[in-house]
Amino acid sequence: FDSKGIKYQVIEGKDAIRVGSRCDNRGTIDLILIFDQGDEAMALRSFEYVQFPNSKRADMHEICSKMNSAYRWVKFYVEDDSDTITLADDAVIQVDSCGEEAWELVCRMIGIADEAYPTFMKSVWS
Repeated sequence: FDSKGIKYQVIEGKDAIRVGSRCDNRGTIDLILIFDQGDEAMALRSFEYVQFPNSKRADMHEICSKMNSAYRWVKFYVEDDSDTITLADDAVIQVDSCGEEAWELVCRMIGIADEAYPTFMKSVWS
């Protein structure tokens, strides 16, 4: 990320970093990259991707299912306790190429998140 000039924030006390990005449809998105001990796996998450009224929960479950079928690089799921959508990806990484692998996954998640966002908003506001 340093070599690409990408700004990030190290999350203190965790093997994780936070990366923010601007998007066309969503405005901005925050991603958390969480590295396992041993640096052989990484979890990529975007929490609170969409907030929705409790009355739309069933709709959001249905949309997440459709999105999970449509996109293979990102999992969409409903956080029932907070009425939000979380985006997730998990990857096995190699120490010698983890920077490029992480960058590729970040780019994919941002692209998919931005592309899918209007579908979620249409349901929230309908």
